[in-house]
Amino acid sequence: MRVNRFSSGRYCCEASNSEGVTKSIPFHLRVKFEPICAEGPSKKLLGAAKDEPLKIECKVDAEPAASLFRWSFNSTPGISKELSEFVSEAGRSVLTYIPKTMADYGTLQCWGRNDLGSQTVPCVYQIVRAGPPEPPNSCTATNATHHSVVVSCRKGFDGGLKQKFGMVLNYGDNLLANLSGPVPEFTINNLEASQDYTAEIYSINVKGLSKSSTVLQFRTLPAPGLKEQRRSTGPNIEEKSTASWLYILLAAGSTLIVAAAIGTIVFAIRRFKVDSPVQNRRQRIPKQEEIPLNSHVPSHTDNTTITDDKNPDLIPPSNETLLECTAPYTITTRPSSKRNSATQMPVKPYHVTWAPILQSRNCATQTPPSHKESSV
Repeated sequence: MRVNRFSSGRYCCEASNSEGVTKSIPFHLRVKFEPICAEGPSKKLLGAAKDEPLKIECKVDAEPAASLFRWSFNSTPGISKELSEFVSEAGRSVLTYIPKTMADYGTLQCWGRNDLGSQTVPCVYQIVRAGPPEPPNSCTATNATHHSVVVSCRKGFDGGLKQKFGMVLNYGDNLLANLSGPVPEFTINNLEASQDYTAEIYSINVKGLSKSSTVLQFRTLPAPGLKEQRRSTGPNIEEKSTASWLYILLAAGSTLIVAAAIGTIVFAIRRFKVDSPVQNRRQRIPKQEEIPLNSHVPSHTDNTTITDDKNPDLIPPSNETLLECTAPYTITTRPSSKRNSATQMPVKPYHVTWAPILQSRNCATQTPPSHKESSV
């Protein structure tokens, strides 16, 4: 059986047969190994300000535990300096380091030693000038739902100091949340469905905030389930208000249609009543009536007629009144469906049928037109 440093622990032996099972007394197995860096072989970045003391802890795993430690500083390749300002105990050593010039920024190395030997790969610490941290990067919005989302980012350079992270959540111009935590990962709840949000993620340490922040925009998912639940529980206030307005508009439209129909019927009835007396009056007019212009002159009629089509210059009278004249002429009127009836103009004694009077004719003399027609 091959063992390694992870094989250390409590063991026991177990045996069984047809009569039962039995176990041995547990014993502790200790696997001895040389010291190794407890935080792994990677380089750790630390920040320090000038003339400010910086405490650096070097922890190693070993069996038995390391009791001796050694520190060195290297600012130039190939040149190292042993350090002595540290305190050690079993498994750990703490160095107090104060950079005074720019040359004091470089690489610190730590080795542990136990009964089996010295540490092969040292623990490495890179000392840089302390300052504000860099902002997080590679931010994404994951696990988005209609009311929540998870925002996660990668850490940036911490400025050589311990840092923490913050996030500001905005909805338009309104601030919704201001969160902070030791890791750049935030879970946001109580969001509105199908809305756009903006998140600003930043870093902070004792030297201040990161010079910039990472901006992330995301949108929550729609919530069809909420709409279905809303339908099953009945209409909400907005739906009731919309339905009320629809009922009002339908009632107003129906009222206007009924009013327009009633108005049309009333108008038609009134027009029929106005036209009826005129038709009755026309029906009561005699078929033929001769009115002598002079009672001493007998009236004569003639069968020769002149239609309106042959006399287009005649102007119809404004009403059916008779013109009284002293000239020895007779006007015969014949009712017709048209306003203009045929005109008769006989030879002396002149007899004419009722006709419209020309505006230029002399009513006193009744001078016949130059194109009068003979009845012979």
